[in-house]
Amino acid sequence: MARAAFLALSLGCALAAWTGKPLAPAHRPHSLSERMYVANEAVASADAGLVDVCIFSNRVEGLTGTLLSTAIHAKNPENIRVWVVTDNLEAIETVMQNVKHTGIQVEPLDLKAVEKDLEASGFVPVWNWGEYSSSILNEDYDYNPQWLGDKSAVPGSWDRSSMHMNPLNHLRFYIPHMSQFRDLDRIIFMDDDLIVQGDLRAAWDARENMGKGKVIAAACEVWKFDQTFGGFAYLGNTAKLSSASALSQDSEVCPKVNGTGDMDMSLPYACVGSEFKANLLKRAREINGKQFEPEKETDWNFGFTLLDLKEWRENNMTEVYEQWMHANYEDHIFPESSLMYGLGIPFLAFYQRISCWDQLTSPPMSVRDGFGFITWSDFEWNQMGGDFLADGFVLHYDGFHKPWLAGADPVLAIPYQQVMKGQTVHEYQKLLRDPAYLRSVQTPAVRSPFLVLGDQRSGGEWLISMLDENSQVCAGKHLQDSNLADTKQAHEAPWNLLAPSTGSREIQQYQRAGCYWWFVRDWAPVAHAKGWCDQRDQKDNLKLGGQARGVKDHLDYLCTYQAHADPQELFTEFLGRVLSGDPSMSTCRCAVESTAAGALVRTEWIGHQFQGGNLNFDGNELDDRNTTESPSDSAVSLWKALADLRPRPKILHVRRDVFDEAVSRQVATQTRVVHAQSAEEVQKVRGMSLSLDEKKVEKETTMRTSHRLYIEERLAELDNEVLHVEYEDCAGDPKKCVARMEQFLEVEPEEHNYDLSLKILGPNVANKVVKDFAHLKKMYKK
Repeated sequence: MARAAFLALSLGCALAAWTGKPLAPAHRPHSLSERMYVANEAVASADAGLVDVCIFSNRVEGLTGTLLSTAIHAKNPENIRVWVVTDNLEAIETVMQNVKHTGIQVEPLDLKAVEKDLEASGFVPVWNWGEYSSSILNEDYDYNPQWLGDKSAVPGSWDRSSMHMNPLNHLRFYIPHMSQFRDLDRIIFMDDDLIVQGDLRAAWDARENMGKGKVIAAACEVWKFDQTFGGFAYLGNTAKLSSASALSQDSEVCPKVNGTGDMDMSLPYACVGSEFKANLLKRAREINGKQFEPEKETDWNFGFTLLDLKEWRENNMTEVYEQWMHANYEDHIFPESSLMYGLGIPFLAFYQRISCWDQLTSPPMSVRDGFGFITWSDFEWNQMGGDFLADGFVLHYDGFHKPWLAGADPVLAIPYQQVMKGQTVHEYQKLLRDPAYLRSVQTPAVRSPFLVLGDQRSGGEWLISMLDENSQVCAGKHLQDSNLADTKQAHEAPWNLLAPSTGSREIQQYQRAGCYWWFVRDWAPVAHAKGWCDQRDQKDNLKLGGQARGVKDHLDYLCTYQAHADPQELFTEFLGRVLSGDPSMSTCRCAVESTAAGALVRTEWIGHQFQGGNLNFDGNELDDRNTTESPSDSAVSLWKALADLRPRPKILHVRRDVFDEAVSRQVATQTRVVHAQSAEEVQKVRGMSLSLDEKKVEKETTMRTSHRLYIEERLAELDNEVLHVEYEDCAGDPKKCVARMEQFLEVEPEEHNYDLSLKILGPNVANKVVKDFAHLKKMYKK
């Protein structure tokens, strides 16, 4: 998915700990089932010497890391008691053994017993209501479109997860009424995907500064996906609820389906019904008793919180939460599998009831979220370094990329990995502050560098996308102009973009341009020649204007290149970095597990035939191998770079019938359907009747045939391994086609989305819609 803004709520949300005195060893039961019984019957006492913590968890890796980090950073870990609400007793028993040596106290609570306890206290939890799951269509937790109406918010395509409606997600709002904690005035509530790097006593004591009416101390340091920036921007505590994706306050009204009054819910982005915003304001006045002004309220997140149980009970916050839940089911506001349901409703219920951690302590306590969905690339583009990790009181790995899972960001996972080895932040902070070490952990062991060569409409983008689905392959769409790369799909390195204007979008793209060839070509020599590289340690003092104003953000990268006088030498170094998975390429970054790295080069970008000059690789060379009359001094040769690089890059040359390419290009231009990826689009194109210019088709096929011969002659002269991939073979049997490419790149075969392949490659509708297709084909063959 495009990296959309989200704050994932894990099943390991923190629940309550208690403060009761430990049982004497002679009376302490030994079996876990007996301990569960004692734990469920016990009541926490307000003992000033204990810090009470509560966690919801059923997984070993995350909870072990959370508890180990809590214990080794505490002055008195034996005074920390953690209650773990769980539905997996065996997992918690394993965790208890893992942390036994630290002295931290762990007591499990059975989830079913907690539920019965709440019901005995007069509460019927949300997940036992009759309306619960009424918005859900199937076992995949798709929302039911019929459930939504004019008062609803329609989630974006990225926003769907069962965790938002999980009973544990609701249970945290009943914590103050659990019998185990009825005598407590506060409790620390934590997720099980945290690394704690400070003494919890400091967080425990922060209640004194929360103020009257505030019931939760929460993390307010927010990351938000920026469409123009192409990644996550760090907003700190400046973000407001008005821009939170969980509330859809900045979403547009859903368009209507043509000819009906129904909302169009097929859009990839979130939208809202025509009465959505007015209804929220009305409900807020009814339930909260005050005007809802999201632009004035700071965005926040669960993960590491301090609950003021006394203020909570006095202000009936559980009842307020339930009122919002009733309103949600009555008005059909947020479908239950959306982040809006899981976090948006708490935003509404706890409006003006939140204190931010960094405002409660001196020095400010930094509780940092997002490490399960942001990457080190995001850090660098926000001008951050390892200090941001080392200085955090708590690091929260909310999101899907947990630090114990394959594919986790290798830098962001360092604190978790070192804690699991028993190290404190005082020991591993030197790793986080060492740029050389951070680079080393990001460098993949690429043994199969490769390029994909193919004409436009020959299937090159499909091929590179299929390869990128393999976890061992790091493949971006283009070595030339393309969209910005995301973390996994690494090597998109545009080089022929125009210099940016003064518009904000262009400037932001320019600032992210560190991996583009045109950027390296234009600025690496300048940075060396003007002495900027010698001043990069004080780059904030550099006064660079005009086109150079975004350059200083990239000096650390640009200055790692040699001070080449020859553009060809610079290009060879650049290409070698791209195809080796060099982590300094920043946004063009490969997963550390990658063993093959490559990019796409269109054959139209090689030689003088199509653009020529310094706009193409080998732009001074004609198809007959002669040199142009006015050669450009700045043109660089792809062929020379491929011959000089070691190891030699492998080349996948994808080919399609030249006439079919030409006709397909014309059909796409006239119908504006680039790839028919659905039955509806195929039917749409087949319903058209097109006539193509015979001379135009003849001219293009002749030109492209000449260029194809040039490309193949050049490939034959190289000592690089070349695999010719036929479009028609891949369209007929994509599975066999991909397996052949995986074998060529020496990676283990994996499963792929072959259904999508057949949609993209299969429907060759040109001969169905072009009136004179057969005549033109016959002419071309002659």
